[in-house]
Amino acid sequence: MTPPVGDNELTCLNSTFSSINPVNQTNANNIDEWLSLDSNNGFIRLYDPNDASTSYSRSKLVPCTMWTTVEQICSRLNNDLDPRTWYVQYHGDRIRHLRSDEAPLFIQHSYLLSIGFSNIQRLQQEGDKHDLGYLIRFLSDQLIIDPKIQPRSLSTIAWIRKGKLIRKWIKRKCVISTSRLTVYPDANTNPCVIELQRANVEEVHLKDKPFCIKLTIDDGRSGALFLALNNDEEYSRWLKRLRKTTNKLPDIADYSSTHLELIPKGLFINSKLSVLNLRHNNLLTRPTNEAVFTVGWLDDLIRFQYLISLNLADNDLKTFPNVICHLPRLSELNLASNHIDSIPSDIAKLQSLEILNLQSNRLSSLPNEIEYLKRLRDFYLSFNLFKDIPMPLARLTNIRCSDVNNLCLAGNNIRKLSIEVFQHLKYCRQLDLRMNQIKFDDNDLLLLNQLINLTHIDVSHNSRINEIDLRSLHKLEQIRCSYNNATRLVLNGHALRQLNASHNRLKQIDLMAAPINLIQIDISWNEFQILPDWLNEDNSSIERLIADHNRINVLPNKLFTSNKRLQYIRLDHNRLLYLPDKISTSNVETLLLHCNQIENLPVCLLKNMHRLKILNLSSNQLVALPLPNDRTDLNRLQELYLSCNELDDDVFAIISRYERLKVLYLAYNKIEQIDDTSLSKLNSLTDLNLSGNNIQSLPQTALSSMENLQVLYLHSNKLCAIPDLRRLKSLKVLDLSFNAIDSASIDNLFPPSLTILDLSGNQEINIQRDSLKSLSQKSVSLINISGLSDASSDISLWSVGFAHSSGSRN
Repeated sequence: MTPPVGDNELTCLNSTFSSINPVNQTNANNIDEWLSLDSNNGFIRLYDPNDASTSYSRSKLVPCTMWTTVEQICSRLNNDLDPRTWYVQYHGDRIRHLRSDEAPLFIQHSYLLSIGFSNIQRLQQEGDKHDLGYLIRFLSDQLIIDPKIQPRSLSTIAWIRKGKLIRKWIKRKCVISTSRLTVYPDANTNPCVIELQRANVEEVHLKDKPFCIKLTIDDGRSGALFLALNNDEEYSRWLKRLRKTTNKLPDIADYSSTHLELIPKGLFINSKLSVLNLRHNNLLTRPTNEAVFTVGWLDDLIRFQYLISLNLADNDLKTFPNVICHLPRLSELNLASNHIDSIPSDIAKLQSLEILNLQSNRLSSLPNEIEYLKRLRDFYLSFNLFKDIPMPLARLTNIRCSDVNNLCLAGNNIRKLSIEVFQHLKYCRQLDLRMNQIKFDDNDLLLLNQLINLTHIDVSHNSRINEIDLRSLHKLEQIRCSYNNATRLVLNGHALRQLNASHNRLKQIDLMAAPINLIQIDISWNEFQILPDWLNEDNSSIERLIADHNRINVLPNKLFTSNKRLQYIRLDHNRLLYLPDKISTSNVETLLLHCNQIENLPVCLLKNMHRLKILNLSSNQLVALPLPNDRTDLNRLQELYLSCNELDDDVFAIISRYERLKVLYLAYNKIEQIDDTSLSKLNSLTDLNLSGNNIQSLPQTALSSMENLQVLYLHSNKLCAIPDLRRLKSLKVLDLSFNAIDSASIDNLFPPSLTILDLSGNQEINIQRDSLKSLSQKSVSLINISGLSDASSDISLWSVGFAHSSGSRN
């Protein structure tokens, strides 16, 4: 850190402290002057952590240098701030306790540099910015972290009696704080402290003491303690608190995300604790120069000899806590996200360990002693700094050593596969190498093909991979190889169940055996011109087909007939001109074909797809729809998207047959008139989009009957008048922008649930804001009204937003 300030700088700093009011920061000249004196000068803002508002206006602007410590700031502010109760908070979440010799401005600048700030002058100016508090802020005063850790104390003057009836009642002050009951006797005697987590509570009704509670201590030595309260209200309050406190000896304790630096003392009462979650805190190890012995450091975890599961993830530990190696019953250990760079050899003492999570650290090697963890089953090492698969991990996959058969090494720096390591991976079943820097050459592919027991492999997000050949892996069930640059993919389809090869440059996939067990295939964002041939064969297993964003211009003839279990098809953003004519009774529920070049649909498409619920044919060249099934109960369509086609008024006669329809999009077609009778049959509609057509009028009867309608888009038409919409009790979003509506129709536009109304682009509308008060009983977002006068008044009723609203119902 930079050396301490000299006398001149100290005098200037003291002068700046006195010239800037910590509460009301209005003296801009003094602020600029302080920053211009030295590039090491700056400001921090000090917030009160227990102020519910934690507002910017109530914070204190504090001038300091890069080396001004917490203790120096407290002494110069001339108030009661305690240098021992300072904290820094990041992103409104993690809170860290500051030592009195730490420099807040240095911490603030280091953080800003870490997120991309580089200009020194910009760094100085950020200290006075309002929005900096959302990234980093400094807190002072005693921090109340979590009421379950530091509950409010309860005190009273009560009558107490120990033991048998011959004992006398004595009046004493009693206080419950955290998990302890303290009974204060006279001045010459030490107070009596009772650990409530070892006590049993009973209600006792005595003639002379009607509000009495009996505490029995479960330690084999102490007798019963009778506590007589003064009235019924006090009795109820104490009984509730005592019962709540005495029930705090569960086997499981969860203190995650509670900003702890020390483990709560109350936990140590239960030495048989089995599950302890301390994730996302700031736990510390015992300092070597501790003046007063304190319980609660990480070193004190050794007291929990019955611990089975321990979660210390995201505590910024930096080093592996050696005390953990002395917990012999531990079977699950989570130390993820702690910046740990090495593992001690003593980890071999954890002979009961089954699950070890060390992901998101800074590990680059493992000790050989880790091979002695014979019971280890799951070992997570993703997002570390390994340059190769660690040899101890590879040896663990031998069934004679442990039950580890999954290698989780995503997000490391692995570039090459080692022959020595692969000799020990004979029994490996799952291999996760995504987000590394692997480039498969012929030798690497030969090594991978020797893993004959492999069932799952993930090599996604390795941009250097351009070829994948795993033809010898006959047990392979799932492969993920998306977001690479692969131009060739060869697999054995015998056991294949899931294939994800999206975002590559594939034109075909070669399978050494028919994929008779394939359930899901994703080949989107590639260069396919036709789908794989085996999709044209009888396949009773495939359920999901995803092949959007390719160059497909023709589909297999039997796609809709041979795949009996196919439920989800996504083929949008291709070059399809037509669909196969052969369509038998199908189980397809979702069919997405938007953004193609389809002109005509097969005659039996809608008749035979009885289970179809979602159909998207937007952005094609359709001029008509085929007829649906004659049986109404077989027309199950619920969402129909037909925007950006060439459909005319006749389409409503066909759509009206789908009485279960909830979402209908017909924007940007050639519709001029809506048939009232046809539209009135669609009573289940919640979303209706008719924008971008040539509609001049709306059917009054049909619209009035749509009680479920929530979103209505009618922008960019030729509407002059609007029917009465006040009966649409569920309508929340109404878009009438860019029409020819006049002011005469405005009274009809306010159903009771309306929240967003867009009338922009209607040049004939000229509304006085005062006239709107009587039209709506609640706040409505009025979007970009043309000609709206008196815009500065009564903003509580109307708020101005953006034209072309998104139509979100929530």
